[in-house]
Amino acid sequence: MHEILQKLYSEPLMFIGYFSYRIIFVIIVSYFLYYRIFFWLWVYVFLYAINIWIIKLLQKKWRDPRPLNGIEFMENEFRNYEYYGMPSGHTQSVFFSLVFFFMITRSVYWLLLMLFIAVCTISQRLIYRKHTLLQVIIGGLIGSLYGYFTFLSINHYKKNGYLIYNNVSK
Repeated sequence: MHEILQKLYSEPLMFIGYFSYRIIFVIIVSYFLYYRIFFWLWVYVFLYAINIWIIKLLQKKWRDPRPLNGIEFMENEFRNYEYYGMPSGHTQSVFFSLVFFFMITRSVYWLLLMLFIAVCTISQRLIYRKHTLLQVIIGGLIGSLYGYFTFLSINHYKKNGYLIYNNVSK
């Protein structure tokens, strides 16, 4: 815990980048809970879990190695760690969340906040040599497309009455 607080104090932007997908997940879940938007909360959590599965599947399929001489941000960072870097899981998760959440809220404020977090993510992954530029770009592209098309699909089924949901919770 001491190391986490030390990193937060000494390198706040890299800290945000390293923990970005967790930070954004907590922000979005908190937003949905606060505004009692339970339908989208459950959809988001379910799709987020599928996104993690997609990352693991693509990394094992493509087997594109991470850059050499990666720098540890946290001590023992590579314990039980995947050695493949394509696509960047951090970037894919952040961009999925960013696009999906923006499509629901249409809030420029939230978009700007999440874009800031996304820039921190990309910077941290590149500066610490966890991914190549191509791995980060592909991760961002896959995450954005996944967020956009899953929102469109779910919203289409919701509007046409194919999904049962509570109107009170939007």
